[in-house]
Amino acid sequence: MREGLHEQAARVYTNLSECLVEFRALDAAADLLDEGIAFDIAHDLDSWTYYLVGRKAQLSFERDLYEEALAIAKDVLRRDNQTLLMRMPAMIIQARAKIRLGHDDAAVCLQQAVDAAEKIDEPQYLVSIRIAQLEAAVLAHDTGAVIAGMDTLSQDSLSPRKRGELLFWAQLLGRLPDWHIDDDLPDGFRLALKQNWTEAATAFAQEQSSYLKAWALGNTNAAQEADDLFAQIGAVAARKALRQLALSELAALPRGPYRATRQHPYGLTKKEQVVLGLITEGESNAQIAEHLSRSQRTIENHVSSILSKLRCKNRLEVVLRVQREGWILATAAAS
Repeated sequence: MREGLHEQAARVYTNLSECLVEFRALDAAADLLDEGIAFDIAHDLDSWTYYLVGRKAQLSFERDLYEEALAIAKDVLRRDNQTLLMRMPAMIIQARAKIRLGHDDAAVCLQQAVDAAEKIDEPQYLVSIRIAQLEAAVLAHDTGAVIAGMDTLSQDSLSPRKRGELLFWAQLLGRLPDWHIDDDLPDGFRLALKQNWTEAATAFAQEQSSYLKAWALGNTNAAQEADDLFAQIGAVAARKALRQLALSELAALPRGPYRATRQHPYGLTKKEQVVLGLITEGESNAQIAEHLSRSQRTIENHVSSILSKLRCKNRLEVVLRVQREGWILATAAAS
């Protein structure tokens, strides 16, 4: 690539990956995000790296992997020398993941994200924040919640998906604005806004959103199925809210934290995660083979797979990547 164009390429990775997530092309977004993060790291574009890692957190969130999304977002936010703009995606996802997981400090994190978005004053962040505030109010069953800035949003300035999300949560809160329902809205939101909840659940399932599917089911007589889905993805706050909405009686929630099972964000197997940890500790293939009582050829295969999945050329790049993205090992340990 010509000298001086690296930042422009980083911007392309950022914008295109955001579009793919917006259109629910989640597998394509995952591939592009991994490629973009590897590119940014290779060219020492730290600000772009962590902004894109924030989008990686958003992808995990959209896949209903809230613990994973939170781990990635936290790793970005603990980094020094990041501008508020570059931290913004991670701040929003940290707040939204904590809201859905039912964390005690979710409201505090949301307010921090609100303050940051209002300071930056860019529509893409403000809209995401208003959606998060509406959802939080629904989960808290707070129909009188004051959400500043709602009246300044124009439906014509929002993408179909963002407009659909905002209307969806506003409807559940009983605060639906006087906007027309366009045919360009994603099917799930369009059907939900017309009270066709069963069809909406099917549409949300087709776009791989168990969370939204469960909310649609919760507005039918399928409360138990909705609750089961929320349980599978660890949506504790939604399970509590469902018990206020449910048309049939649901069992009391179990005490203690719930963690949804999930795969590693880069697709590393359990054994590859172990090998990755030993690589970061400086062990050679021979040492890892002895440590795990496996043949050196087997370890070489694991290392080759790790390099491929992390888009690294050698072990040094792997170590540097883990140093910059500590959540890679953190989520491995939590799996």
